[in-house]
Amino acid sequence: MEKIPTLHWAVAAVVHRLRRRAGLSQGQLAGLAGLSEDYISGMERGIQCGSLTAIVHIASALRMEAAELVRLIEAEMGAGPHPPGRGAGKPPKRAKK
Repeated sequence: MEKIPTLHWAVAAVVHRLRRRAGLSQGQLAGLAGLSEDYISGMERGIQCGSLTAIVHIASALRMEAAELVRLIEAEMGAGPHPPGRGAGKPPKRAKK
C-alpha cells in the first residue's frame, strides 16, 4: 500500500486545532479518549497517524461523529498541510539539576 504523505500532517493539524478549540490539554483529551498522552502528542506532531479505533475515540471525546473528524482530515489534506510549527505537541522534558 502506498503512503499518503499529507495524511500524518493533516491528522496532526486537525486533532491539534480541535483539541485547542475544546479547551483541552493533551492529557485531558487522552484521558477522555482512553489513549495515552504520548499517543496524542505523537499524533499532533505528525509522528503517528492514529488507528481507526483511536480516531473514533478521539471524535467521541471531542463530542463529534467520527465521520465528521475524517471529513475534516480529508479537507486538511486537500489544503496541502505541512509539518506543525514549533510548540506543537508535548513540550520536551527539562533536564534534572
